[in-house]
Parts: sequence; C-alpha cells; structure tokens
Amino acid sequence: MGYRPYEALLQALAQVAPELAPTQHAEDEEKYKAYWGEGITEREVAEALLTKKQAQNAPEPGKPPVVAAYEGNKT
Repeated sequence: MGYRPYEALLQALAQVAPELAPTQHAEDEEKYKAYWGEGITEREVAEALLTKKQAQNAPEPGKPPVVAAYEGNKT
C-alpha cells in the first residue's frame, strides 16, 4: 500500500466511523513538545493545538466531523 497522506487516513476513518471528532486538544505548545520530545513534527504540534472552537464548528453537510476539523486547521 505504501505511504498515504494524513487526509487519506482521515477519509478512511470517516468511512468507518463518521461520528468521530477530536476530543482533546493541547493548550500549551511548549509543554506539549516537552512531553513528546524531540521527535515530534511541527505538523503534529499544529494538529494537537487545534482549538476547541475549530473542532466544534459544524462540518458542512455530508462532511464527517473529523475531516472538517482537519481541513479547518490546514496550514
């Protein structure tokens, strides 16, 4: 199968569990980086810092919450 982009993972999750949505969010970037160590990527940090407001925004019709939340946080 090989490498698949993050969006493909979200789409696959949305197909099997469309009700999924982010439930936890980091609030402090430095504490989050300290917890996970040097191996964490900036993209992972950005995803973890997704604000609760962004995650709670209603997705557009037909778009699973997990995909809508991710798309609202693209950098």
